Amino acid sequence: ADSHLRGVWRDVRHLSHALMPPRFSHATLREAVESYVSSVSSDNEQGASTGHTPCHIQLHISSYDWASLPHDTAYQLYRIIQEATANALKHGCGQAITVELLHADGHIVVRVTNDVAVDSTNGGSAHAESAAQTATDAQGIGLHTLQARAESIGATLRTATSHGQHTVELTL
Repeated sequence: ADSHLRGVWRDVRHLSHALMPPRFSHATLREAVESYVSSVSSDNEQGASTGHTPCHIQLHISSYDWASLPHDTAYQLYRIIQEATANALKHGCGQAITVELLHADGHIVVRVTNDVAVDSTNGGSAHAESAAQTATDAQGIGLHTLQARAESIGATLRTATSHGQHTVELTL
């Protein structure tokens, strides 16, 4: 019961932090994302004591003047990273997640990749492919939210599952 209560406390804490919008006047997008990933990683490691499978989260952020982004763009990118990371933690197979915030060739790219279970009896295809297709067909709220946020800043959003990896990628 004690470990369950710690898990509930961790989940409520994570939810309350997730609901607080970042203050980009006091921090850059880079700093907000670093803080978020650090918090999620810490909560995730503590979850191991409550029976959750811990997941290693890697963060890659390229050099760029992230403070130069309009506030709304930075906010939407931050929320997309939050949603995609939360989905990776919830639906991934609990091994590894990579969060990338990149600036290359004049584009901003947000990419969240996570491991998925691979079915060796089906030529190595991922179990998540059918789950991802079902979610797309059902038009889940998470996918709708990601798409709406991407469109609101003029970005394109793509999801794919291949070779044991599920990827959510936004290009602006």
